[in-house]
Amino acid sequence: MQRFFFKLHYTGDIAKFINPKYDIMSKIAAVVFIFLFFIQLTRVWHFHQHTHACEDDCGHHHDSGSFMKRSIGHCIIIFPLLTGFLIAPTTLDASLAAKKK
Repeated sequence: MQRFFFKLHYTGDIAKFINPKYDIMSKIAAVVFIFLFFIQLTRVWHFHQHTHACEDDCGHHHDSGSFMKRSIGHCIIIFPLLTGFLIAPTTLDASLAAKKK
């Protein structure tokens, strides 16, 4: 996701997706995404040491969620990335507005 935002800002294609006066807000959001990415990295790589052996159900283990919930979560991330990389950005100009009438 961060690479996608960086590519859009570096090439200037971000103006094809958002109003140019919101460009600074988009850059701030990209920095926040990078910050949150590093926070999540520490959570992913943090391993908990178990100090006891549990029998069948000792009450502090929890399921990671159903298949449907995980699938929806993955689609929320993957769909915007795929559309952003696969659909070519085009600028909207007056000729497109005239065709709508």
